[in-house]
Amino acid sequence: MIESRNAALIAWLALEREAVWFYPFVGARVPDVADRARSAARAHAVTRDRLLGSVVDDTTTVQPSYDVGTIDTEANASSAARRLEQRIQAACLAVVAASTGDDREVAVSGLRTAATDELGWSGRARAFPGMAD
Repeated sequence: MIESRNAALIAWLALEREAVWFYPFVGARVPDVADRARSAARAHAVTRDRLLGSVVDDTTTVQPSYDVGTIDTEANASSAARRLEQRIQAACLAVVAASTGDDREVAVSGLRTAATDELGWSGRARAFPGMAD
């Protein structure tokens, strides 16, 4: 259980690192979403830092860039942000399944936050965030 818990936390951490890179990139490319992107970057940095304290043997690395597709309009930016938040939801759900206690509570909170953030990027409410439709 500890190994699967740590693997799930590492997968979530990798996505938080991506989000910390992604949102400033989006804000610089699409001025109409810059404020929202800055706020998202700050929130994801806090989550990343919290996860760094929970992970044993962090094997993630910060990539110099990520494949996010074309980001040149608000619609492109929102679509890419929704996809990232959905991936974070799935990672949080995996942590919920692999953990207990405080880790599970943190993951449920992360799942709720990512689902809410998806809505903020013109997403749609889903009955079971983090699960494939």
